[in-house]
Amino acid sequence: EPPFVFRNISESGAYSYYGYSIDVLDKITKRDGGYGLLEKGHWTGCIGNVVRGEADVILGALTVTAERDKVLDFTLPYYNFAGIQILMKKQTVNINLFYYANVFTAQVSFMRNVHGIVHVVTSVVGSHPHGDPLGHRVFIACVMSWWGTTSNRGGDPPRSLSGRLLVAGFWFFSVIMMSTFTANLAAFLTVSRMGMTITSLDDLNRQSESSVMEYFQRMAKIEKDFYERWKTISLDKTSEDAQASLAVWDYPLGEFLDSEWNKYDAMWSTIQENGLLSSNMAGVERVMSENFALITETPVVQYYTSRNCELTGIGEQFSRRPYSIGLKERSPYTDKFSRSILELQKELELSSLRLHWWASSEVNCPKETANTGLDLYSLSGTFILTGAGIILGLIVLGLEHIVTRMKRRQ
Repeated sequence: EPPFVFRNISESGAYSYYGYSIDVLDKITKRDGGYGLLEKGHWTGCIGNVVRGEADVILGALTVTAERDKVLDFTLPYYNFAGIQILMKKQTVNINLFYYANVFTAQVSFMRNVHGIVHVVTSVVGSHPHGDPLGHRVFIACVMSWWGTTSNRGGDPPRSLSGRLLVAGFWFFSVIMMSTFTANLAAFLTVSRMGMTITSLDDLNRQSESSVMEYFQRMAKIEKDFYERWKTISLDKTSEDAQASLAVWDYPLGEFLDSEWNKYDAMWSTIQENGLLSSNMAGVERVMSENFALITETPVVQYYTSRNCELTGIGEQFSRRPYSIGLKERSPYTDKFSRSILELQKELELSSLRLHWWASSEVNCPKETANTGLDLYSLSGTFILTGAGIILGLIVLGLEHIVTRMKRRQ
């Protein structure tokens, strides 16, 4: 579990270990006068190895829990209390230059375009075939009504009742379309700048094999035990009114518990369905390559985020526990280890080791600004559209000028 313990395999196949925990042990053994405690021990062994006598010491990212304390002797903590946190890959916000064109679905955009085409066709067909006899510029009433409606300007209403009904219907359509476009555009820009969609434990449903897995398994068991006790109490009551007040129709105890009290059981079930990871390294690889969130110990999260700017820790710590060295029950070396750890804390040796393994190789990541305003790149699509309109207008103006000069020559 980096950075507590790293394993290196030599060309001959021999294993060597290094890391924060190994350095702590080196400091202790220098005071102890020898390495005899771990001659036959396996530093990365599990609790079962120690219980069966196959190992003497567990050294690594080992947290102290009530279940482990029943079968092991723990030294004083050699690392501060640390909890569990979420490790995720930072989400990059990519806004399309022409994002305003994607506010409506394809069907709505198609109907809107059909509406515009029909309006243009009817305007052309309904106009005088030879233009105005007197050569005046004509701004027909339908175009004036359309322009006044869409631009929120006034104008002379039609005289007939049928015309007024048509204008009222078109006005209602225009207001709804503009309001919907504005609201959807604002919602799109807001969501696109929100960044992380997962901000707490409740947003996750995957997990890896570690002490975190034990936490969810234990919390799920607590939920089920509570359900069984609730059911027993409700059935033992002799009063029908009391039974009705404690009635349990389904697990977990009705709708008011669906969002909170059963989250651990639901997450544990999802963990079992998705499978367990072999190590934190495998979890980090999935975080980098997939849409995956890893729940692991906070020191591990801090280690990887300090070395990779694409990773970040999400949410607050929970289930805070200390890291200690585990030995067999009634081991004569427990007090000796604890005294050495106290001396290392007094001489700030542990603080120096933490700086060496967590802060020494820290990369300088760019600071995230709190400014949520739109930058120039996000609005460049509107400027491009405006520039395209200006260029198109200049081209048409030039063509009109050429056509006018040709007519004058004729």
